[in-house]
Formats: sequence, C-alpha cells, structure tokens
Amino acid sequence: MASGPAREPAKSPVFWVVWLLLILFSVPWYFPSGTYEPVVAGLPLWVLTIMIVSVLYAIFITVSAHKFWR
Repeated sequence: MASGPAREPAKSPVFWVVWLLLILFSVPWYFPSGTYEPVVAGLPLWVLTIMIVSVLYAIFITVSAHKFWR
C-alpha cells in the first residue's frame, strides 16, 4: 500500500525552513511591547496571531507526518 520507502522529515530542508518560520511567528516578538490594540473579537491581535500560527503548525505537522511517513 505504501508508494515508496518511508523518509524522515529531518532530512528535508523544506521541513526545517517551514518549521523555523512557524516557530518564529508563534512568538509575537514583532509586536511592540505593551500592545493591547487593536482588539479583534475581544482579543488583542497578538493573541489571534498566536492562535492562527498554532493551527498552522498543527496542520504542518499532520501533513508532514502523512507525507513523509506513509
């Protein structure tokens, strides 16, 4: 049923680049300190940014596991 030999994501440079970018964006270092505005849906923008990046990270890990370890 497998289409080829299993590969490890650690050997793919694309995996590491995407992983690093998601980790960098998950920490809101690029927002000014004390930023509580703008508020979107009752939450500061930095909170929504972290939540979106967390969902993207979960999708990335799921797709990577499915693609590399079939």
